[in-house]
Amino acid sequence: MRTLVGICIVCSGVCAAVAISVAPAIAAGSSVNFTVSAPQSPLNVLVIELPSGFKFDSKNQFKVISQSRENLIQDVEYFPDADNDPSNPSAQYMIGPAYSACTAKGAQCLIVEFNASGLGPSDSLKFSQGILKGTVPATLQQLAGANVTFALNLPSAAGTTTTGQYITTSELQFDSATNQDTASTQNASTTVPPVVTNPGAVASSGSPGCTPIVNNFGFLVCKNNPVSTGVSDGNVCQEGGQPPGITCP
Repeated sequence: MRTLVGICIVCSGVCAAVAISVAPAIAAGSSVNFTVSAPQSPLNVLVIELPSGFKFDSKNQFKVISQSRENLIQDVEYFPDADNDPSNPSAQYMIGPAYSACTAKGAQCLIVEFNASGLGPSDSLKFSQGILKGTVPATLQQLAGANVTFALNLPSAAGTTTTGQYITTSELQFDSATNQDTASTQNASTTVPPVVTNPGAVASSGSPGCTPIVNNFGFLVCKNNPVSTGVSDGNVCQEGGQPPGITCP
């Protein structure tokens, strides 16, 4: 059985924030089953962007298998709409760099939006979606490199009425030993930078923006959890308490 495990969202320490497991449905065809569960911070929107040469099967589209509570999902779409448009001041489901990637000609994206307050630590979702490479079902090894974008709800600053999101992208990696694909924010994309929407509305902690450490996967990451600090780890100037030698404009 093919299995995709361990797409994690904003982890600190052991990566156990959000896991998406994927396996083919028992029925023949292109169907792939996804399981999303237990984020450390509410998940606002999930975007799966397929590499070139792959496509979502129009005859085997998104279908909920199970969900932890009713009305967990607000909407599912294959093309960004006004809710994702960065030029729309009232957009609730911003997806950062994935917006331009998913509006490009020939792009193949699946966008899952969650009702407030998002998919939380006690929530889970299982869904199926057909994926093809050309005209045949895609394998997990072939799906390595696919971008997965997560937008997390951030804590709001006192006195604000707007909210912010931490938007980060990871890339699937195939492990031949376990026949698994994995992606994690502790192994964030090196080509797609993280984004914080409405940074002025986000609660700030006064913690350093980024304390570099090597994680258990051997990758250089930020020690600080941006969901806790309320800022993008990529911009140390958004937080106080910076180490000596850090200058900000």
